[in-house]
Amino acid sequence: MATQHPYSSPGSNHLSLLLAMRGSLLLIEVALLVIFYAIGMRTSLTAVALVMGLQLLTNIFTALRLRRERPVDDAEFFGHIFLDIAALTWIFYLTGGYANPLIWAYLLPLIVAAIILPSAYAWATTAITVACYAALIFWNVPLEHVHDGHTSAFNLHLYGMWFGFVFSAGIVAHFVVRLSSALRERERQLSQAREKMLEQERMVALGALAAGAAHELGTPLATMAVLTREMETEYQSDAELTSSLQLLRQQVDRCKTILSSIAKSYGQPRAESASVMSIRNFLDDVINRWQELHPATPVNVQFSGAEKNKNILAERTLTQAITHLLDNAADASPAGVEIVAAWNDRELDLQILDQGNGLPAHPNLGEAFVTTKQHGQGLGIYLSRTVIEGLGGSMNISNRDQGGVAAHIRIPVHALQPKS
Repeated sequence: MATQHPYSSPGSNHLSLLLAMRGSLLLIEVALLVIFYAIGMRTSLTAVALVMGLQLLTNIFTALRLRRERPVDDAEFFGHIFLDIAALTWIFYLTGGYANPLIWAYLLPLIVAAIILPSAYAWATTAITVACYAALIFWNVPLEHVHDGHTSAFNLHLYGMWFGFVFSAGIVAHFVVRLSSALRERERQLSQAREKMLEQERMVALGALAAGAAHELGTPLATMAVLTREMETEYQSDAELTSSLQLLRQQVDRCKTILSSIAKSYGQPRAESASVMSIRNFLDDVINRWQELHPATPVNVQFSGAEKNKNILAERTLTQAITHLLDNAADASPAGVEIVAAWNDRELDLQILDQGNGLPAHPNLGEAFVTTKQHGQGLGIYLSRTVIEGLGGSMNISNRDQGGVAAHIRIPVHALQPKS
């Protein structure tokens, strides 16, 4: 089984195909010279052989180029195409110009360029090829036998050949470029689909992990709840300690409720794990629940939306996505967080603003296990982004001009509404 070169790239593979095409052209050129010699057509065989020798040297240098580690880019590949067109033009000039029966070979580098290179390079190749063909009408070394039988009708035939070539070249460039662009777009869409499938697999794995962790954490939390109740009874005389124990027990009960909901909702259909309410009530519920866990962080809320908007499915996953962003904002800005929300029948626009020190530049922020915090796991932003994009929305996190970070969420309302 053949092994792939460790440094191979799409450009290198394309150059390998071009190398094979050159070999085929050389064989055709040799066959043409043999035919010319056999039927007695007088032409500069020495000059043609020199051009073919240079083509052979170019092939050798190209083969050596493919052994280098540096990838082949579009500009370099276009340079190879240009050399092929120049070599063909030189040979055609020495062998009858536009009357040469091999003139159709101009289409080969043109087709290769249209399939592999971007449209700008493909159209440039078309223009160069047509210009070279047109120049061969006026400048060429005529074939003796051909000129002996020249008639006006034959001249018309040759001009018709040139017009047919120009038309064919335009058609090939247009449709092949469109086809290759469509194939590239399809490949991009398939790549995005594969990435989404991987994201979904990761989310399923995280969901299974969360459900398992919720089940395992149930026992220690129950033990903590029992111990706090016993300590409350034992230290009733200490009012300050009793108050702290009550707060601790409330937080333990809150954790138990969250874990129970995770375990119950894992694997449930969307409609079964969500309740129906208005956007205003949904946002109020999310903020109030979050405020219970962060009572020391002031929150400034600004809502502007239609009062009689349609109801939405208040999914727990969306609640958690917004909560993760609020947690990050509170960690960065304990002095206060601002929430600005606007909505209509088409879109929910939500901004979470903090007054912290901003985010450092990080190209992979938002991916799993990528974090800018000292003790963070890097899952909060990743989960929020995955949930929001799964609803057809978008999430952008950027530094504010006046300091701090802005998390901007846009979600289409129809993606949140219950299916009738």
